[in-house]
Amino acid sequence: IVQAFLPGPQFAVNTVTLRPGHHLVTDVWAEQLQLLPGGGVAYDRSDLLSPAHPLFGELTSYTRAALDAIGITWGPGHAEIRLDAAGLPALIDCAARLPGYYPQPLLDGLLGLSQLEAAVLAVTSPGTLAALPPDYPQPGQALTQLWLITPADGMILDAAVLAQMATVGGVHSGFGHLDAGGPARRTTDLMSTRGGYNLAGPAQVVEAATRRLRVLESTLYQPAPAAAR
Repeated sequence: IVQAFLPGPQFAVNTVTLRPGHHLVTDVWAEQLQLLPGGGVAYDRSDLLSPAHPLFGELTSYTRAALDAIGITWGPGHAEIRLDAAGLPALIDCAARLPGYYPQPLLDGLLGLSQLEAAVLAVTSPGTLAALPPDYPQPGQALTQLWLITPADGMILDAAVLAQMATVGGVHSGFGHLDAGGPARRTTDLMSTRGGYNLAGPAQVVEAATRRLRVLESTLYQPAPAAAR
């Protein structure tokens, strides 16, 4: 199957299905991607989408219709969507699974329920899950994942810079492999990323943290000693 390239914005919609046609949306993310020199696409940042966002209803309705069309009738689901040239949603990936690095404890604290917990409730207490609204509530603060982008093969992460990054205001936690060991491989896609940081707080604090982390990241990567290559 070949799909034409879709140049528009990308979103991820996470769900838990209780029965055919009953899909609870647990979290939606706006994904910013970056075309890399020399080829490849890196994840730059992922932002939790507010239910008040003008695209929220269209994205969730489209995802529910896609889940029905694919035949997902129970359990967690993860859909990735891009907008086409006309600004309409188009599915690029969908599977009956939990996704990867999304911060489940943060989502639980912010929204009252994470996708992981909802998937457990689908087994242990489906009636509790069925009584919940179909979409998650308005979050009281911003939530962002910032992904590190390693510029070349054979780099190591500077321990002193990593220590500074962990103390930036708005940083809640790190994810992935945030250690000073190496050498690291060049980031070419999501699977080759080293990891990143979960940021939470008022929107202005989160935005300031993303800028500060990118500044620090510009000094993070150092060439590995020849013996370690």
